[in-house]
Amino acid sequence: MQLKRGLLLLLAAVIAVPIGVAGSGAYFTSTPNAQGVAASAASVPAPTGLAVTRSSDDIYAQASWAAVAADSPVNDGLRAFDYQLERSSTPEFLNPVTVYSGRATSTPDAGKSAATRMLNQTLAIGPTAESPVCAVNAFRGVSCWGAGGLGQLGNAASGSSATPVAVAGGLSEVSTVAVGDRFACAVNADAVYCWGRNQFGQLGDGTTVNRSTPVKVQGLPAGQVAQTLAVGYDSACVVLDEMWCWGRGDRGQLGTGTASNQGFAVRAAAFGDLPISAVAMGVNHSCVLSEGAVYCVGANKLGQKGTGVVQGADEPDALAVSRVSSLTGQQALASGPYSICSAAATTISCWGQNTSAELAAPASALSATPVTTTVTSASSAVQSITMSDGGGCVRLAGDTAKCWGSNANGQIAAGGAVVATPTTVAVSGSGKKIQHIVRGGIASCAVLAATIDGKDGSGVSCWGTGTGTTSTAPDSGSLIQHPAGSVKSMVKVVAHNYAMCVIVGTDPNQQVGSARCMGQSHLMGTGYSNDGAVHWTPETITLLGDTVTDISLSHSSHVCAVSAGQAYCWGQNTSGQIGVAKSTTAYSAYPRLVALPGSGDVTQVVANDATSCAIRNSSVYCWGANTTPALVLSGATQISGMGDQYCALTTDQKVTCWTGVTKTFRAIAVTGIRDVSVGDVACAVRTQGGTLYCWPPTGTTVTTPSASNNAVWVDVEAGLLGKWCARKADQSVWCYIDGDSTRHQDVPGVSGVSGRLEKITITGATTVSVPKPWSTGCVIVNVERVVCSGSQWSQIVSAANNAWTQTVIYPTASKQNPTPSVSLGCARGAKLDTVDLTCSLRAGSTYYYRIKTTESLARWRSPASPTVTLAPRS
Repeated sequence: MQLKRGLLLLLAAVIAVPIGVAGSGAYFTSTPNAQGVAASAASVPAPTGLAVTRSSDDIYAQASWAAVAADSPVNDGLRAFDYQLERSSTPEFLNPVTVYSGRATSTPDAGKSAATRMLNQTLAIGPTAESPVCAVNAFRGVSCWGAGGLGQLGNAASGSSATPVAVAGGLSEVSTVAVGDRFACAVNADAVYCWGRNQFGQLGDGTTVNRSTPVKVQGLPAGQVAQTLAVGYDSACVVLDEMWCWGRGDRGQLGTGTASNQGFAVRAAAFGDLPISAVAMGVNHSCVLSEGAVYCVGANKLGQKGTGVVQGADEPDALAVSRVSSLTGQQALASGPYSICSAAATTISCWGQNTSAELAAPASALSATPVTTTVTSASSAVQSITMSDGGGCVRLAGDTAKCWGSNANGQIAAGGAVVATPTTVAVSGSGKKIQHIVRGGIASCAVLAATIDGKDGSGVSCWGTGTGTTSTAPDSGSLIQHPAGSVKSMVKVVAHNYAMCVIVGTDPNQQVGSARCMGQSHLMGTGYSNDGAVHWTPETITLLGDTVTDISLSHSSHVCAVSAGQAYCWGQNTSGQIGVAKSTTAYSAYPRLVALPGSGDVTQVVANDATSCAIRNSSVYCWGANTTPALVLSGATQISGMGDQYCALTTDQKVTCWTGVTKTFRAIAVTGIRDVSVGDVACAVRTQGGTLYCWPPTGTTVTTPSASNNAVWVDVEAGLLGKWCARKADQSVWCYIDGDSTRHQDVPGVSGVSGRLEKITITGATTVSVPKPWSTGCVIVNVERVVCSGSQWSQIVSAANNAWTQTVIYPTASKQNPTPSVSLGCARGAKLDTVDLTCSLRAGSTYYYRIKTTESLARWRSPASPTVTLAPRS
């Protein structure tokens, strides 16, 4: 039954009388209660009147029910009833969720299911000797190495390479990569690209022509974010709002309801409305993980569906999806050619072919039901699982790994030809931590913690007999180096002593992209604890998406950004500077939405030491210093700040300044201003004539620096310790350093001599842009790379102390490889709550509710109430 828009209607109940329940709904048991009273003397009726209605936005609900009247022979205590409301996404009530437990007779249902933690694979290896190894490198491009005869390296060539080569095609926003049999795919921004072998249409471009450069998968709906990517031998799937698949489908493995190949992406309709958090594909089957259970489709002659039934030799393939027997609480999923394993916290459960102990059990023909093996304890729980031809591996908390199965090519690095018991993988070199591991057909690879260029980092090591392997075991002293890459558009760079963040776009003409940060843990925004560690590889902040238009770093405590017209902050929160009270949270590892008053899009944000401010619809709102977001100033077009000082450019082209969240303003005696910037000095540029003015950040006395005379300036960036840089009308950038240069943070492309105006000169640079406000010396060169110079002040650039040297830090040839990031997402139609990282109900989905009652003294329990169906709004 559909709800009519705008009306709150009670839904008709579908009554299901449980077995053993009398017609009155009372439930009897022969077990006495704690007082020894026989159940035959008591009657606990099922609750009645359950009704559930949807909110107008279709992602929340309200439930109510009638109270149960007390009727009990127990006379020695006060009798009351506790109610338990449950919800399921299936009419059979598989995997029910408890929505409410208590004594009230109504409750809202906001969903509040945990956001799916989806692993963005930064390293992948294929199942055969002709499959490449591919990795997402430090500049979010892809590097591949190994066999390349069918274009599977993606470098516009057809030869093999023992060292990584850059995948062509301008991929610069890659979040995850996957490798199949002589082909590979990657998620780049909001699209999927594939390259290599295309015999069955597995590249998704509508042809069967092999490609040596990436081609965009056709048929995917626009405007949806890829959450999970998986490839099989000759097919691929991506989970957007729903799952879409392409390539080989002759056994029904694409879940489209047909047994045919697909040259374009087609919706995997056989999986229905299941919220999918992981996908695993083999030669002729596919499986998905949904709310702790596993469902499979495709061939079943080796027990790949895990139902306890094996498909007969002449029996046709069943195109329907089957649920794997007895599995609940699973958290990860992987597949080899004909074997599948899922992982819970301490166990793995495997089914399918087992000729080489692929199921982590002594070799046998197959098992059509899951074989469960304990691989670890609760203190070192399973973090991820990987499988390929011959076996698999799990990574455990504590950065160790265990592998099993065939070891004929040294893929496990220890043991005999077959290893049936999951065995710990030993790591050589100074870095012993395995941050990610992937199992291939003839080799294995891992991302290892390592010291790179004198800093703690992470890199790739491979072992076994595959092309490009560096050792017989994982070795942090023998890492693979990625070639330098490029990006399409660096939108903005901001840097301070403790971090650097960039906005990277896909179109040089659009000032929007994704945010990436490197530096101390608390400034990363990607889920790290507040431990002071430094991360030297920029990581994409997935929660902000690719709609970031502004980003700002405080000196050391927190970061704020603007994405899709909303303000977000993260990091340390000693004074409420991330937009919520310290009592709510003293630290946030992920971006939190700042609840600003007013309406309209946020266009700019500034993170200062203990406060933050943003412009929304020409109004400046500030927060921190133990205050909540509040209106400070109206009629502003630009703000700038450093320390605890702010200045704003107003709509009448004047400048007004203030301290923190106060409303005590200082009018600056300048007019006709086009640009303002606050550092240890504050400066502005006048529209007419291009005159540069500066004044003390806490004062109002305006001067024109003598070094700025005889030039027409376009904009200005003020910095620390009396430094400022400004752009001339010819787009050249000039900088002035005031005082003792050895005490100053630096500027790339200048000598560092104090008291002199110098042009930034960097070899090969046709355009240079500098951050606002200026702090640690990083500039964007030619729209595509960041160049910084190092000093004793900066923790984020790799140059000698006090040396006025240039260091290209992003992107550059590097052994650094990002560890797999975890993106947080919700199923199709659900909304992510960025405060507690939970998901709402799914718009457009059907839910089923039931309620039970427990008597407080006797503890007798009623049967479930009749089932109520919550249909989507029409």
